Parts: sequence; C-alpha cells; structure tokens
Amino acid sequence: MTMEQLKDAFKEKTLTYGFKESIKKIKIKKVGTVFIAKDCPEDMREDIKLNAKISGVNIIELDATSQEIGAVCKKPFPITVLSY
Repeated sequence: MTMEQLKDAFKEKTLTYGFKESIKKIKIKKVGTVFIAKDCPEDMREDIKLNAKISGVNIIELDATSQEIGAVCKKPFPITVLSY
C-alpha cells in the first residue's frame, strides 16, 4: 500500500492516532483499517496484527517512517500507528 492511500484516508476519514487508542478501537471493532509505519517496534506490530486478525481489521504496512507519516497527517510529532 502506498502513502497515497494514507493521504486519501486522511482527507476522507476520521483517523485515530497512536498505538493505545488504535488497539482500543480494534478490540471493540470500531475501525476497519490500521496503518503501521515501517519503523514501528516489533512488539507493537505483533500486538496490532494479533488483535486485527481476531477482529477482522485490515492492516496496511506502509513503507514510510513514523516521521514521514506525521508529516503527511500534518502533525508535529511522529505517528507509528493510526487507524480509521
């Protein structure tokens, strides 16, 4: 998946930023897609993948760093995980 899909999601959807908030929403099935940065720590990545598989949530692993994702989302901080 590409950064273009993230940009489209940013324009059209309400995004949830961060690991903790995304995991909460995955567990209660309030999101349909999760974006993961390429520099996401492995323990976080595995936790997201496990919970997403159980909940039937789509995972998109981006070929972008958390800094790049933060810039695309117009945030002054890195974003490792986001969902919608």
